[in-house]
Amino acid sequence: TDISRRMRLQSSIDAEAFVQRDLAEVLGRTIQTAAFAGTGVAGQPKGLANADDLNAGTITTPGSATWANILTFIGTIMADNLDPDAGASWVMRPLVWANLAGLPKVSAEATFILETATKTMAGYPYKVTTGIPAKSMFFGMWPKMVIGMWGGLDLTLDTSTGSNSGAHRIVALQDVDVMVRNGQAFSYNAGVIA
Repeated sequence: TDISRRMRLQSSIDAEAFVQRDLAEVLGRTIQTAAFAGTGVAGQPKGLANADDLNAGTITTPGSATWANILTFIGTIMADNLDPDAGASWVMRPLVWANLAGLPKVSAEATFILETATKTMAGYPYKVTTGIPAKSMFFGMWPKMVIGMWGGLDLTLDTSTGSNSGAHRIVALQDVDVMVRNGQAFSYNAGVIA
């Protein structure tokens, strides 16, 4: 993050807290994106979407999921002799949430696939984030995924890049890796919506 000369002149606790929050937010989003979608090449960890033995939740037509489609996410994990009641939940994109919240379980009935009042789907809690691939949704047993962090947060102060304006750049680095202990503990679909 870049800090202007004027911001540094403020020298208030609020300005310092703002910079700390900004760095933490950017690092958190970057780590989340890598944990879910990292390619495993060019220094990226291999994220959950690219894990070995990952189950596929079946949605045959993007944008028109059925109750039966949703149950395949859970069923594929159970078919691998894993108990989804041991910490399983959903993670989905905001537009996936919007789509599923408006789809009835059965045509012409007022019960919907995603239950917004209880924040559950098929009895399991869900989280909504933009930190996963577009149009996608995961269901899984999250204790089977490990995010390792080595060393502390490495902060470097760069006074050269913005020296002509008196700005400073703070670079934050964190060594992180992702390990999916059992890919069969997760179901994934990259085309939930059109």
